[in-house]
This record gives sequence, C-alpha cells and structure tokens, in this order.
Amino acid sequence: MRYPLWAFLFVFMLPPFAAHALLGGNATLDGVRVNHSPVIAQFLR
Repeated sequence: MRYPLWAFLFVFMLPPFAAHALLGGNATLDGVRVNHSPVIAQFLR
C-alpha cells in the first residue's frame, strides 16, 4: 500500500467534519459523531 494508514483515515474522516462545519457552523467531535454515524454506517454496509 503506497499511502500510510493515517493518510487514509484523514481523507476518510475529513469530509464529515467539513460538511458539518459548513452546514451546522460548529464542528464538534460529538456533533460529527452523532450526525454522521448513520452515514458512515451506510458506506461501510
């Protein structure tokens, strides 16, 4: 694998933070975890 694991995790986790910041205006860890858990679950399904 050419890219390290942390780079994959960074790219995978950044869009929810950015989307929540743009839509909600306050990107907190709890807010992102609560609001995007169903979204991430659908992607992993």
